[in-house]
Amino acid sequence: MGTAIGMWICVILAFVSFFAGIMNDHGFLGCVVGLFFVFLGMKVFNDAPDDFKKEVGELQKKEEYQKLHGGYKCPSCGMMAGHKIGAVSKGASIGMLGIASDKLGKTYKCENCKYMW
Repeated sequence: MGTAIGMWICVILAFVSFFAGIMNDHGFLGCVVGLFFVFLGMKVFNDAPDDFKKEVGELQKKEEYQKLHGGYKCPSCGMMAGHKIGAVSKGASIGMLGIASDKLGKTYKCENCKYMW
């Protein structure tokens, strides 16, 4: 479990340093630091125990299968039509409406009945 946390910390630090470099006109330095953290995260993942790598692989296969075969089962209508709400869509909605946004705290949306959960 500690390996997964270390990998995610490296990924988050890579994005933060990359975008901080771009926003402060230090694009090259931000890219170099971002790439350092990406490679550090890859090293941490490669050194992880085999059972962890297998678990990550199974999770990725499950998510790919759900994307190809209709997504997640909707708790409202029961159809396999639930898909993740996009980050841009969620961000725009929350940005415009704030806490009144219907997408706040929701992860999936049913393409059939439009229910969000």
